Amino acid sequence: MALNIPTTFCPTCGAVPRPGLSTKASFQGILTIDFGKLSGWNGLTLFSNFFQIHNTGRIRRDLVGGINTIAAIEAVPTTRLSEVWLEQKFAGDKMSLKVGQIAVDTEFFYSDASQMFLQSDWPTIAAVNLPSGGAAYPLATPGVRLRVDPVKDVTLQLEVLDGDPSGAGFAPVEQVLNRYGLNFRVNDPPFVIGEAQFRRNADKKDEGLAPRSSSAAGAMSGSFNDQRVGIGGSLLADPSGSGVAIQHRGNNGLYAVIDQQILPAERRRRPKRHHGIQPHVAQSFRSQPDRSVHRRRHRVRRSDLAQA
Repeated sequence: MALNIPTTFCPTCGAVPRPGLSTKASFQGILTIDFGKLSGWNGLTLFSNFFQIHNTGRIRRDLVGGINTIAAIEAVPTTRLSEVWLEQKFAGDKMSLKVGQIAVDTEFFYSDASQMFLQSDWPTIAAVNLPSGGAAYPLATPGVRLRVDPVKDVTLQLEVLDGDPSGAGFAPVEQVLNRYGLNFRVNDPPFVIGEAQFRRNADKKDEGLAPRSSSAAGAMSGSFNDQRVGIGGSLLADPSGSGVAIQHRGNNGLYAVIDQQILPAERRRRPKRHHGIQPHVAQSFRSQPDRSVHRRRHRVRRSDLAQA
């Protein structure tokens, strides 16, 4: 399977150094092997994908000068391996174990409804607080993920990953140091994340609105610089101080995501014109303030759809 996603972007004012046109694209190749069909090993799946990223540049840095990505496909131009993992399902497909090189943003801190928005990637608040921005597009890193569906419409999942996919730490060169997705780092302090997902009316035969919510906690070991205080107790901004930040052990955060469907699916399929409001997406994140570049974020998105 192959996907090609082109995007054209042009800031009209306030660009750095001046407004300009940026055309970017990301080609993705996907390989999936079902060993149940191939060899009779039921529940075992191999997945791998790669990206050919071209003409994207770093438009948020080169044209905008911000920390938020402008489009979800933005990355350093290259051809890189993304994920490659094996997943085994068992207990009647109610449990699964995934092992390999994994991108955390494919299953965690994820909103189905947000895919209609241009900026739908790994949230900035998570990226700026984790070494190398975390194992999120375009990076992935070795890890293991356990998923359990104890009852209908409830999912629990836990993932443990290498905490620094490129080895760059917080230097903004992570995509250069792991340019081809082949670093396979396993010796860095781990990143652990757990999430609980709750759904209603998720099956095709279910009627009524289909809300989805998730809440989670993530923790990262290793050393983190204090954002305000230096060695000796002086502020980092104090010219007479040491200018060297004190170190904290580990960092953690909490987040919640809510997708709320507003217009029932059966009404959206009516042939006559209907104006409705399709999904609301709410995201909230909070991390430890003394060692986090971005401490809290709350965001609500709404899409107004006029359907014929």
